[in-house]
Amino acid sequence: MFRKFFSVMLFHKALLGSSFAFLLLTLSACGEDKAGLPFDPTSSSPKYESLRIVATSPQNGASEVSRECRIVVTFSKPIERGSLRPDAFKLGEFQYKFSVDASGRIVTFVPVSQLAPATLYRAIIKSSIQDLNGIAMPSDYSWTFTTE
Repeated sequence: MFRKFFSVMLFHKALLGSSFAFLLLTLSACGEDKAGLPFDPTSSSPKYESLRIVATSPQNGASEVSRECRIVVTFSKPIERGSLRPDAFKLGEFQYKFSVDASGRIVTFVPVSQLAPATLYRAIIKSSIQDLNGIAMPSDYSWTFTTE
C-alpha cells in the first residue's frame, strides 16, 4: 500500500492593505493503480516499467517446430485484454484464435490451419498492446522460427 499526496495552495488578497493570506491544503489517500503496482505520485514523473515480452514459445530461432504448434507469448505484466485486437499479432497470412490466461500475462495464439512444412515464419506482436494502466509496449516485437 502507498499514499497519494496532493497539495493545493490558495491565495487570497485581504481587503485590508497588501497583506496576503494563504491556505495550504494537503489531502492524502491510500490505494493502488489498476495493475496493483506501487508508484510515487509525488514524483514529477512517476516511472512505470514498460510492458515487454519476457518469453515466447517457440523461442526465437527455433527449428523443427511442429506444424500444429501453439504460439505462446508471456508479458512482463498483465495486459489490457481490450488492446489485444485482431491486428495485434501477425504470423504470415494465417488466421488464428487466441486466449489470455487468468493472470493476464500469457497469451496463446492458435493458427486455424496447419503451418506450411519447412518454412521460416516471422511472428510479430504489435506495440498497440497495453498494460492495465494503458501503457503500450515501446515498439513491435518480432521473432522467427522454422517448421519441421
